[in-house]
Amino acid sequence: MNMMKKEEIIDTIKQFACSLAEKELVDKYGKLPEQLMTKRGEYRSKYQDEFNKLYDRYEDRLIRLSGKNADKLFVCE
Repeated sequence: MNMMKKEEIIDTIKQFACSLAEKELVDKYGKLPEQLMTKRGEYRSKYQDEFNKLYDRYEDRLIRLSGKNADKLFVCE
């Protein structure tokens, strides 16, 4: 059985959380991701706080689904 390394699990969770949060914003506002961002690729201030909350919610859910403990998963060894 091929086990993912801790770093791979963290990266995957972060990528999925980001994608899910972005998808929810896109669906809510009916805009393309680029329309929610500045030319530098950062979310416009009116969307950033909402994105952060969505990201945190999805990250928490994905960590729980992984069966890992967030404190153990994100602690540097």
